[in-house]
Amino acid sequence: MFARFSVLLLAAVLAAPALWQAFVVGNLEVDTALIRYLIAVVLAAAMLGFLQMLWRIYHRIQQEHELQRKLEELRAESERRRAAAAAEQNGDDGPQVSGAA
Repeated sequence: MFARFSVLLLAAVLAAPALWQAFVVGNLEVDTALIRYLIAVVLAAAMLGFLQMLWRIYHRIQQEHELQRKLEELRAESERRRAAAAAEQNGDDGPQVSGAA
């Protein structure tokens, strides 16, 4: 999880000021900047892991809703078929429209 490119990139963005001060400006020791980068890697992994968890929960809920919708459609279709079969069995052709003018 820590070796993903997105985690390392986000950690570099989070630790960019410390890295800049250490490697470009020279006001900060390199050891301190690298420790801050390692801390940023842990934080970035936690943040991206949390986002991934939220995405999985959302995706699972969306799948459950889709399954529920399909089940309701199947139940409605089954009910229509039962009603049509019962009407056919009773000899009822449904409502008759009279053409009185």
